[in-house]
Amino acid sequence: MNLQTQVSAPVTALSAPSSGLFEIHYSPSENLEQIDVSILAKATSTIDIAAYVLTDIPVIEALITAAGRGVAIRLYIDGSGRPAGERISQAMDELLASNTVEMRVKPAQSAIMHFKGYVVDGKILRSGSANFSASGLKHQDNDLIWLVEPKSVRAFEEKFQTMWMREAQGSVASMAAP
Repeated sequence: MNLQTQVSAPVTALSAPSSGLFEIHYSPSENLEQIDVSILAKATSTIDIAAYVLTDIPVIEALITAAGRGVAIRLYIDGSGRPAGERISQAMDELLASNTVEMRVKPAQSAIMHFKGYVVDGKILRSGSANFSASGLKHQDNDLIWLVEPKSVRAFEEKFQTMWMREAQGSVASMAAP
């Protein structure tokens, strides 16, 4: 595969990558937060998200909006992160109040879960180095890759399901919970 022919210009509307398979974007020259919000806005049935950190308010708000549309959302979060500020905690509490949202947290005493990815509707995979934080999406040198290649989507879904099933704790009521 010739990378130069597969990488496209910045996303303005997300229906499918203009290259046909994937797009790669780089911060800080591009606002990755806007790309994440656009991808999440396309969800109609499911979002499975594995996140080392989830503190970006517009991304959390996009998840709240998706939950309001009835999208089933499963969040798998690393438990070693620092406590969130009040605004982030309130946004997460609002998200978790939806009956279509479930969150599991990997115990802090285990090795970190460093994923920064999600699958939307079993069709679109988002991955990359950018944490779901304002600094990670807008200010740091990071990448965001999104693709619609079925084999890659399935591989992420299988890994996500493995992580999800190993945590028997189930839903967590708040980011502030232990």
